Amino acid sequence: MFKGLGLVDTIILVLATGFFFIGVSQIILVGFAGSYWIFMLTFILLFLFQHRKSAAAEKKRQEEEEQKQNMTSKKKKNKKTKKK
Repeated sequence: MFKGLGLVDTIILVLATGFFFIGVSQIILVGFAGSYWIFMLTFILLFLFQHRKSAAAEKKRQEEEEQKQNMTSKKKKNKKTKKK
């Protein structure tokens, strides 16, 4: 389930899950108004997790594009040196 996630991402996801269950139990005890802040903390952690995941995917995509550009420029250089 957590394959490919970093330690920080895993901790954020586990904390969000834990706060969600705590929030559900607090709804039973004190009602939604009393446990609202717990759910907001849960959503903040989930948004943070999603942001980190998206940023990592974007960084990986950019690195792959740079590698492709480097490979094509190396091929062009090799073609030019072979012609000489």
